Amino acid sequence: MNVHVAGLATQLRQRLATRLARTGTLRAPRLREAVETVPRELFLGDRVYRRVSGEGGTGWEPITPVDPQWLDLAHEDRDWVTWLDDGEETAPNLITGGRPVATAAQPGLTVHMLESLRAGEGHKVLEIGTGMGYSTALLCELVGSHLVTTVEVDPNVAGRAEQALHRAGYEPTILVRDGLTGHAEGAPYDRILAKFPVRRIPSLWLEQTRRGGVLVAVLSGWLGGPALTRITLTGPDTAEGEFFSDALPYLAARPQISPPPIGELPSRDTGEQRDAQYGAEVFDDPMTRWLVQLAAPNARHVATEGPAAGHCLVDQETGSWAWLIREDDRWIVRQGGDQRLWDRVEETLTLWRRAGRPGQHVFRLRITRGEQLVFLPGLPSMRWALPK
Repeated sequence: MNVHVAGLATQLRQRLATRLARTGTLRAPRLREAVETVPRELFLGDRVYRRVSGEGGTGWEPITPVDPQWLDLAHEDRDWVTWLDDGEETAPNLITGGRPVATAAQPGLTVHMLESLRAGEGHKVLEIGTGMGYSTALLCELVGSHLVTTVEVDPNVAGRAEQALHRAGYEPTILVRDGLTGHAEGAPYDRILAKFPVRRIPSLWLEQTRRGGVLVAVLSGWLGGPALTRITLTGPDTAEGEFFSDALPYLAARPQISPPPIGELPSRDTGEQRDAQYGAEVFDDPMTRWLVQLAAPNARHVATEGPAAGHCLVDQETGSWAWLIREDDRWIVRQGGDQRLWDRVEETLTLWRRAGRPGQHVFRLRITRGEQLVFLPGLPSMRWALPK
Protein backbone atom coordinates (compact mmCIF):
# COMPACT_ATOMS: atom_id res chain seq x y z
CA MET A 1 0.00 0.00 0.00
CA ASN A 2 1.52 3.32 -1.09
CA VAL A 3 1.70 6.35 1.17
CA HIS A 4 -1.28 8.09 -0.46
CA VAL A 5 -3.55 5.04 -0.13
CA ALA A 6 -2.41 4.42 3.44
CA GLY A 7 -3.16 8.03 4.33
CA LEU A 8 -6.60 7.83 2.73
CA ALA A 9 -7.39 4.61 4.63
CA THR A 10 -6.42 6.30 7.89
CA GLN A 11 -8.69 9.26 7.13
CA LEU A 12 -11.59 6.95 6.29
CA ARG A 13 -11.18 5.03 9.55
CA GLN A 14 -11.20 8.29 11.47
CA ARG A 15 -14.28 9.43 9.57
CA LEU A 16 -16.07 6.16 10.35
CA ALA A 17 -15.19 6.50 14.05
CA THR A 18 -16.49 10.07 14.08
CA ARG A 19 -19.78 9.05 12.49
CA LEU A 20 -20.28 6.22 14.97
CA ALA A 21 -19.44 8.56 17.84
CA ARG A 22 -21.97 11.14 16.64
CA THR A 23 -24.75 8.56 16.68
CA GLY A 24 -23.79 7.50 20.20
CA THR A 25 -22.78 4.00 19.09
CA LEU A 26 -19.05 4.52 19.76
CA ARG A 27 -18.26 5.93 23.20
CA ALA A 28 -15.25 4.22 24.79
CA PRO A 29 -11.95 5.99 23.96
CA ARG A 30 -9.98 2.73 23.65
CA LEU A 31 -12.55 1.27 21.29
CA ARG A 32 -12.41 4.43 19.19
CA GLU A 33 -8.63 4.04 18.97
CA ALA A 34 -9.17 0.45 17.81
CA VAL A 35 -11.66 1.49 15.10
CA GLU A 36 -9.18 4.13 13.91
CA THR A 37 -6.40 1.52 13.79
CA VAL A 38 -7.86 -1.71 12.32
CA PRO A 39 -7.81 -1.73 8.48
CA ARG A 40 -11.36 -2.87 7.74
CA GLU A 41 -10.63 -3.19 4.02
CA LEU A 42 -8.57 -6.30 4.82
CA PHE A 43 -11.60 -8.00 6.39
CA LEU A 44 -13.98 -8.04 3.42
CA GLY A 45 -12.37 -10.92 1.54
CA ASP A 46 -11.48 -10.68 -2.15
CA ARG A 47 -14.80 -9.12 -3.17
CA VAL A 48 -18.14 -7.82 -2.00
CA TYR A 49 -21.45 -7.68 -3.86
CA ARG A 50 -23.71 -4.67 -4.29
CA ARG A 51 -27.38 -4.97 -5.26
CA VAL A 52 -27.98 -3.15 -8.55
CA SER A 53 -30.67 -2.66 -11.19
CA GLY A 54 -29.96 -1.72 -14.78
CA GLU A 55 -30.38 -2.62 -18.43
CA GLY A 56 -29.09 -6.10 -17.74
CA GLY A 57 -31.70 -6.67 -15.05
CA THR A 58 -31.54 -6.80 -11.28
CA GLY A 59 -28.63 -8.60 -9.71
CA TRP A 60 -25.34 -8.25 -7.89
CA GLU A 61 -22.33 -6.19 -8.90
CA PRO A 62 -19.00 -7.65 -7.70
CA ILE A 63 -16.54 -5.10 -6.32
CA THR A 64 -12.90 -6.06 -5.70
CA PRO A 65 -9.94 -4.38 -3.96
CA VAL A 66 -8.67 -2.97 -7.28
CA ASP A 67 -11.85 -0.95 -7.69
CA PRO A 68 -11.33 2.77 -6.90
CA GLN A 69 -14.41 2.60 -4.64
CA TRP A 70 -13.03 -0.19 -2.46
CA LEU A 71 -11.65 1.86 0.42
CA ASP A 72 -14.69 4.12 0.58
CA LEU A 73 -17.09 1.17 0.54
CA ALA A 74 -15.08 -0.70 3.18
CA HIS A 75 -15.58 2.16 5.61
CA GLU A 76 -19.30 2.70 5.13
CA ASP A 77 -21.50 1.75 8.06
CA ARG A 78 -23.36 -1.00 6.25
CA ASP A 79 -23.43 -4.76 5.70
CA TRP A 80 -21.67 -6.18 2.68
CA VAL A 81 -22.55 -9.46 1.00
CA THR A 82 -19.29 -11.41 0.73
CA TRP A 83 -20.47 -14.71 -0.73
CA LEU A 84 -23.20 -15.61 -3.22
CA ASP A 85 -24.58 -19.06 -3.90
CA ASP A 86 -25.84 -20.25 -7.31
CA GLY A 87 -25.32 -16.96 -9.12
CA GLU A 88 -24.76 -16.64 -12.87
CA GLU A 89 -22.92 -13.86 -14.70
CA THR A 90 -25.47 -12.68 -17.28
CA ALA A 91 -23.77 -9.39 -18.20
CA PRO A 92 -20.43 -7.73 -17.51
CA ASN A 93 -20.19 -7.09 -13.78
CA LEU A 94 -23.71 -8.42 -13.18
CA ILE A 95 -24.55 -11.68 -11.40
CA THR A 96 -28.20 -12.72 -11.36
CA GLY A 97 -29.96 -15.41 -9.39
CA GLY A 98 -27.42 -15.32 -6.59
CA ARG A 99 -28.46 -15.92 -3.01
CA PRO A 100 -26.46 -14.19 -0.26
CA VAL A 101 -25.04 -16.77 2.14
CA ALA A 102 -22.43 -14.70 3.98
CA THR A 103 -22.13 -11.05 4.92
CA ALA A 104 -19.68 -8.79 6.69
CA ALA A 105 -21.59 -7.10 9.50
CA GLN A 106 -21.79 -3.33 9.43
CA PRO A 107 -19.26 -1.67 11.71
CA GLY A 108 -22.00 -0.04 13.78
CA LEU A 109 -23.30 -3.42 14.96
CA THR A 110 -19.80 -4.71 15.66
CA VAL A 111 -18.96 -1.60 17.67
CA HIS A 112 -22.27 -1.77 19.53
CA MET A 113 -21.55 -5.35 20.62
CA LEU A 114 -18.03 -4.45 21.73
CA GLU A 115 -19.30 -1.42 23.66
CA SER A 116 -21.70 -3.79 25.43
CA LEU A 117 -18.90 -6.29 26.10
CA ARG A 118 -16.67 -3.75 27.87
CA ALA A 119 -13.51 -5.74 27.23
CA GLY A 120 -10.41 -4.10 28.65
CA GLU A 121 -6.80 -4.64 29.58
CA GLY A 122 -6.13 -8.03 31.14
CA HIS A 123 -9.46 -9.59 30.12
CA LYS A 124 -9.33 -13.05 28.59
CA VAL A 125 -11.86 -13.12 25.75
CA LEU A 126 -13.62 -15.87 23.82
CA GLU A 127 -15.25 -14.84 20.55
CA ILE A 128 -17.81 -17.27 19.17
CA GLY A 129 -18.18 -16.87 15.41
CA THR A 130 -15.02 -15.42 13.85
CA GLY A 131 -16.68 -14.44 10.60
CA MET A 132 -14.51 -12.12 8.51
CA GLY A 133 -12.26 -11.37 11.49
CA TYR A 134 -12.90 -7.62 11.86
CA SER A 135 -14.32 -7.86 15.38
CA THR A 136 -11.48 -10.24 16.27
CA ALA A 137 -8.97 -7.60 15.23
CA LEU A 138 -10.74 -4.96 17.32
CA LEU A 139 -10.63 -7.31 20.32
CA CYS A 140 -6.90 -7.82 19.76
CA GLU A 141 -6.45 -4.05 19.89
CA LEU A 142 -8.49 -3.85 23.10
CA VAL A 143 -6.92 -6.67 25.14
CA GLY A 144 -3.97 -8.02 23.14
CA SER A 145 -3.82 -10.94 20.69
CA HIS A 146 -2.52 -13.32 23.36
CA LEU A 147 -5.77 -12.97 25.34
CA VAL A 148 -8.16 -13.52 22.42
CA THR A 149 -9.49 -16.93 21.36
CA THR A 150 -11.95 -17.07 18.48
CA VAL A 151 -13.88 -20.12 17.23
CA GLU A 152 -15.48 -20.61 13.82
CA VAL A 153 -17.38 -23.68 12.60
CA ASP A 154 -16.56 -23.21 8.89
CA PRO A 155 -12.89 -24.04 8.12
CA ASN A 156 -12.91 -21.94 4.94
CA VAL A 157 -14.24 -18.90 6.77
CA ALA A 158 -11.72 -19.44 9.57
CA GLY A 159 -8.88 -19.73 7.06
CA ARG A 160 -9.77 -16.47 5.31
CA ALA A 161 -10.11 -14.67 8.63
CA GLU A 162 -6.75 -16.01 9.81
CA GLN A 163 -5.04 -14.73 6.66
CA ALA A 164 -6.60 -11.29 7.06
CA LEU A 165 -5.68 -11.12 10.75
CA HIS A 166 -2.08 -12.07 10.06
CA ARG A 167 -1.84 -9.50 7.25
CA ALA A 168 -3.07 -6.87 9.69
CA GLY A 169 -0.54 -7.97 12.31
CA TYR A 170 -2.80 -9.85 14.77
CA GLU A 171 -2.13 -13.32 16.20
CA PRO A 172 -5.14 -14.52 18.21
CA THR A 173 -5.85 -18.20 18.79
CA ILE A 174 -8.17 -19.34 15.98
CA LEU A 175 -10.00 -22.66 16.35
CA VAL A 176 -12.31 -24.52 13.97
CA ARG A 177 -15.14 -25.98 16.04
CA ASP A 178 -18.83 -25.71 16.85
CA GLY A 179 -19.32 -22.41 18.63
CA LEU A 180 -22.26 -23.76 20.65
CA THR A 181 -19.75 -25.74 22.71
CA GLY A 182 -17.48 -22.76 23.31
CA HIS A 183 -13.89 -23.69 24.23
CA ALA A 184 -13.70 -25.27 27.66
CA GLU A 185 -9.94 -25.82 27.46
CA GLY A 186 -9.33 -22.08 27.76
CA ALA A 187 -12.00 -21.34 30.36
CA PRO A 188 -12.85 -19.45 32.43
CA TYR A 189 -13.16 -16.27 30.38
CA ASP A 190 -13.67 -12.73 31.58
CA ARG A 191 -15.65 -11.91 28.44
CA ILE A 192 -17.50 -14.00 25.86
CA LEU A 193 -18.81 -12.44 22.65
CA ALA A 194 -21.25 -14.64 20.69
CA LYS A 195 -21.98 -13.20 17.26
CA PHE A 196 -24.60 -15.58 15.88
CA PRO A 197 -28.18 -15.66 17.20
CA VAL A 198 -29.41 -18.35 19.59
CA ARG A 199 -32.86 -19.16 21.01
CA ARG A 200 -31.50 -19.47 24.56
CA ILE A 201 -28.06 -19.06 26.08
CA PRO A 202 -26.19 -22.40 25.91
CA SER A 203 -25.26 -23.70 29.35
CA LEU A 204 -21.68 -24.32 28.18
CA TRP A 205 -21.19 -20.62 27.50
CA LEU A 206 -22.35 -19.81 31.02
CA GLU A 207 -20.11 -22.48 32.52
CA GLN A 208 -17.10 -21.04 30.69
CA THR A 209 -17.67 -17.47 31.91
CA ARG A 210 -15.93 -16.40 35.09
CA ARG A 211 -18.17 -15.35 37.99
CA GLY A 212 -18.64 -11.61 37.56
CA GLY A 213 -17.71 -11.97 33.91
CA VAL A 214 -19.79 -10.76 30.99
CA LEU A 215 -21.35 -12.61 28.07
CA VAL A 216 -22.79 -10.66 25.13
CA ALA A 217 -25.08 -12.52 22.74
CA VAL A 218 -27.98 -12.13 20.35
CA LEU A 219 -31.18 -13.85 21.45
CA SER A 220 -33.53 -14.53 18.57
CA GLY A 221 -35.96 -17.21 17.48
CA TRP A 222 -38.01 -18.76 14.71
CA LEU A 223 -39.98 -15.55 14.17
CA GLY A 224 -36.80 -13.56 13.59
CA GLY A 225 -37.18 -11.25 16.58
CA PRO A 226 -33.63 -10.43 17.75
CA ALA A 227 -32.39 -8.79 20.94
CA LEU A 228 -28.85 -7.93 22.01
CA THR A 229 -28.25 -8.91 25.62
CA ARG A 230 -25.39 -8.42 28.07
CA ILE A 231 -25.34 -11.10 30.75
CA THR A 232 -23.38 -10.91 33.99
CA LEU A 233 -22.62 -14.17 35.82
CA THR A 234 -23.75 -13.84 39.43
CA GLY A 235 -23.16 -17.41 40.61
CA PRO A 236 -22.44 -20.97 39.45
CA ASP A 237 -25.95 -21.37 38.00
CA THR A 238 -27.28 -17.82 37.96
CA ALA A 239 -26.97 -14.76 35.76
CA GLU A 240 -28.73 -11.47 35.09
CA GLY A 241 -29.08 -9.87 31.68
CA GLU A 242 -30.08 -6.54 30.15
CA PHE A 243 -31.12 -5.63 26.61
CA PHE A 244 -30.25 -2.78 24.25
CA SER A 245 -33.04 -1.10 22.27
CA ASP A 246 -30.64 0.90 20.11
CA ALA A 247 -29.12 -2.32 18.72
CA LEU A 248 -32.48 -3.47 17.33
CA PRO A 249 -32.29 -1.62 13.98
CA TYR A 250 -28.87 -3.18 13.34
CA LEU A 251 -29.99 -6.67 14.32
CA ALA A 252 -33.29 -6.60 12.44
CA ALA A 253 -31.40 -6.26 9.15
CA ARG A 254 -29.20 -9.31 9.85
CA PRO A 255 -29.95 -12.96 9.00
CA GLN A 256 -31.81 -14.70 11.81
CA ILE A 257 -32.23 -18.32 12.90
CA SER A 258 -33.60 -20.58 10.18
CA PRO A 259 -36.58 -22.52 11.58
CA PRO A 260 -37.18 -26.18 10.73
CA PRO A 261 -39.60 -26.82 7.85
CA ILE A 262 -43.30 -26.75 8.68
CA GLY A 263 -44.68 -29.09 6.05
CA GLU A 264 -48.35 -28.81 5.18
CA LEU A 265 -50.14 -25.87 6.76
CA PRO A 266 -53.37 -26.41 8.70
CA SER A 267 -56.56 -25.53 6.87
CA ARG A 268 -57.48 -21.85 7.14
CA ASP A 269 -61.19 -22.74 6.94
CA THR A 270 -61.42 -24.55 10.29
CA GLY A 271 -60.98 -23.64 13.95
CA GLU A 272 -62.62 -21.11 16.23
CA GLN A 273 -63.14 -17.72 14.61
CA ARG A 274 -63.29 -14.21 16.10
CA ASP A 275 -62.24 -10.66 15.29
CA ALA A 276 -58.54 -10.08 15.91
CA GLN A 277 -57.36 -7.18 18.06
CA TYR A 278 -54.07 -7.08 16.17
CA GLY A 279 -53.33 -7.85 12.55
CA ALA A 280 -50.31 -8.97 10.57
CA GLU A 281 -48.66 -5.56 10.98
CA VAL A 282 -47.17 -6.89 14.22
CA PHE A 283 -44.77 -8.98 12.12
CA ASP A 284 -43.44 -5.87 10.34
CA ASP A 285 -42.19 -3.99 13.39
CA PRO A 286 -39.03 -5.44 15.04
CA MET A 287 -40.25 -4.68 18.58
CA THR A 288 -43.70 -6.25 18.24
CA ARG A 289 -42.24 -9.20 16.32
CA TRP A 290 -39.95 -9.81 19.30
CA LEU A 291 -42.95 -9.72 21.65
CA VAL A 292 -44.90 -12.15 19.47
CA GLN A 293 -41.88 -14.45 19.59
CA LEU A 294 -41.79 -14.27 23.40
CA ALA A 295 -45.50 -15.12 23.57
CA ALA A 296 -45.25 -18.02 21.11
CA PRO A 297 -41.59 -19.14 21.23
CA ASN A 298 -42.06 -22.41 19.35
CA ALA A 299 -44.28 -21.01 16.60
CA ARG A 300 -43.31 -20.39 13.01
CA HIS A 301 -44.82 -17.77 10.74
CA VAL A 302 -45.84 -18.29 7.12
CA ALA A 303 -47.43 -15.64 4.89
CA THR A 304 -49.49 -16.94 1.96
CA GLU A 305 -50.79 -15.15 -1.12
CA GLY A 306 -53.54 -15.64 -3.67
CA PRO A 307 -57.06 -16.91 -2.89
CA ALA A 308 -55.83 -18.44 0.39
CA ALA A 309 -53.93 -15.32 1.47
CA GLY A 310 -53.22 -14.92 5.15
CA HIS A 311 -50.67 -15.27 7.92
CA CYS A 312 -50.32 -18.57 9.75
CA LEU A 313 -48.62 -19.25 13.09
CA VAL A 314 -47.87 -22.94 13.63
CA ASP A 315 -46.55 -24.61 16.79
CA GLN A 316 -45.89 -28.22 15.83
CA GLU A 317 -44.82 -29.20 19.35
CA THR A 318 -48.33 -28.60 20.69
CA GLY A 319 -50.25 -28.97 17.43
CA SER A 320 -51.52 -25.41 17.84
CA TRP A 321 -52.08 -22.93 15.05
CA ALA A 322 -53.65 -19.58 14.23
CA TRP A 323 -54.64 -18.05 10.90
CA LEU A 324 -54.86 -14.27 10.48
CA ILE A 325 -57.09 -13.38 7.56
CA ARG A 326 -57.93 -9.95 6.18
CA GLU A 327 -61.63 -9.37 5.55
CA ASP A 328 -62.45 -5.93 4.15
CA ASP A 329 -61.14 -3.46 6.74
CA ARG A 330 -60.64 -5.89 9.62
CA TRP A 331 -58.58 -8.91 10.61
CA ILE A 332 -60.13 -12.15 11.78
CA VAL A 333 -58.34 -15.01 13.48
CA ARG A 334 -59.08 -18.73 13.33
CA GLN A 335 -57.32 -20.94 15.88
CA GLY A 336 -57.03 -24.60 16.73
CA GLY A 337 -54.96 -27.06 18.74
CA ASP A 338 -54.12 -27.39 22.43
CA GLN A 339 -53.20 -23.70 22.82
CA ARG A 340 -54.75 -20.51 21.51
CA LEU A 341 -51.64 -18.95 20.03
CA TRP A 342 -53.18 -15.65 19.01
CA ASP A 343 -54.86 -15.24 22.40
CA ARG A 344 -51.40 -15.42 23.99
CA VAL A 345 -49.97 -12.99 21.44
CA GLU A 346 -52.76 -10.48 21.99
CA GLU A 347 -52.46 -10.72 25.77
CA THR A 348 -48.73 -9.95 25.55
CA LEU A 349 -49.19 -7.03 23.16
CA THR A 350 -52.01 -5.54 25.23
CA LEU A 351 -49.99 -5.75 28.45
CA TRP A 352 -47.05 -4.13 26.69
CA ARG A 353 -49.21 -1.25 25.45
CA ARG A 354 -50.70 -0.72 28.91
CA ALA A 355 -47.15 -0.57 30.31
CA GLY A 356 -46.39 2.35 27.99
CA ARG A 357 -44.81 0.42 25.11
CA PRO A 358 -41.37 0.13 26.74
CA GLY A 359 -38.34 -0.59 24.57
CA GLN A 360 -36.15 -3.65 24.87
CA HIS A 361 -33.79 -1.80 27.21
CA VAL A 362 -36.45 -1.87 29.95
CA PHE A 363 -36.74 -5.67 29.89
CA ARG A 364 -34.44 -8.00 31.81
CA LEU A 365 -33.20 -11.58 31.55
CA ARG A 366 -32.85 -13.88 34.55
CA ILE A 367 -31.04 -17.20 34.27
CA THR A 368 -31.26 -19.90 36.92
CA ARG A 369 -30.69 -23.63 36.81
CA GLY A 370 -33.08 -24.98 34.18
CA GLU A 371 -34.84 -21.68 33.33
CA GLN A 372 -34.16 -18.55 31.30
CA LEU A 373 -36.79 -15.87 31.83
CA VAL A 374 -37.38 -12.56 30.05
CA PHE A 375 -39.42 -10.16 32.18
CA LEU A 376 -40.48 -6.57 32.69
CA PRO A 377 -39.49 -5.48 36.21
CA GLY A 378 -42.42 -4.69 38.48
CA LEU A 379 -45.02 -6.43 36.29
CA PRO A 380 -45.38 -10.12 37.27
CA SER A 381 -47.78 -10.73 34.37
CA MET A 382 -45.08 -9.83 31.85
CA ARG A 383 -42.64 -12.72 31.93
CA TRP A 384 -41.84 -15.36 29.37
CA ALA A 385 -39.67 -18.47 29.51
CA LEU A 386 -37.23 -18.94 26.65
CA PRO A 387 -37.60 -22.26 24.79
CA LYS A 388 -35.57 -25.22 26.00
